[in-house]
Amino acid sequence: MTGGLPGLTASAAEVYGRLYPRVAARNAAYYRRYPEDVERVREIADHLGATEVRLPDGDRLTLARLRFLGKAFGGGGGFKQVHGLIEDAWHGDELGDPFRYAVVAATGFIGHPLFAPQEGIYGRPGAATGWAAEQALAEHPGFAGDACPLLFTGEMMYRWMFTDGRALRPFERPAHQRGRRAMLVGRPTADHSPAVPGTHPRAATRPSQRDRRRGRRRHRGLHRPRPTPTGATCPVPTAGPVDIPSPLSAAT
Repeated sequence: MTGGLPGLTASAAEVYGRLYPRVAARNAAYYRRYPEDVERVREIADHLGATEVRLPDGDRLTLARLRFLGKAFGGGGGFKQVHGLIEDAWHGDELGDPFRYAVVAATGFIGHPLFAPQEGIYGRPGAATGWAAEQALAEHPGFAGDACPLLFTGEMMYRWMFTDGRALRPFERPAHQRGRRAMLVGRPTADHSPAVPGTHPRAATRPSQRDRRRGRRRHRGLHRPRPTPTGATCPVPTAGPVDIPSPLSAAT
């Protein structure tokens, strides 16, 4: 049970192979905006490699989980959000409680665990996804764990999420089965023929800003009191409740 718009012909491996350079570009943009975070992120990563840090829910804060904060880079305000966490991460010689609580909220899948198996949307009939994001990560040396600057990952799914994370641990077995199993019965092969105008009544679209404003105005209009029409014969009560007999009293 997941959503998304998969490619027409690309496999999961091809999708993630093309995605990692884009994620690297977002990392470059982040570090250009906050160059001081190059050393800060590397310092946190080295600390996690030398010290066992536990999150408030009991999970261990690993390097992979730290890097997963980069999933925010795809949304508005993501750079500022991650920078705020990195900037105020330390409390003395330890990673502070506010930082650790924020990491749980951002990476724990608490409340939405079914979002995690999203790699399945790229499955094609007769082919397993095979943890394509994890395999593609190994093919991009810029994402090495000892790199400087350390690159964050994006909104990809990895096996460690189902073994190290408390919220996703109950889904570990089906997630591994899904990654290994070929998609025997899935969505049909896409029809690549040009669409004939007027024959496709539905489309994946996004309402324009003007349409959204119109929708809000119509919504507000539903809650406005309607004025009494001119020449109305029914009097409008000015005070006191209206005496409406109940069905029970009428029956007696």
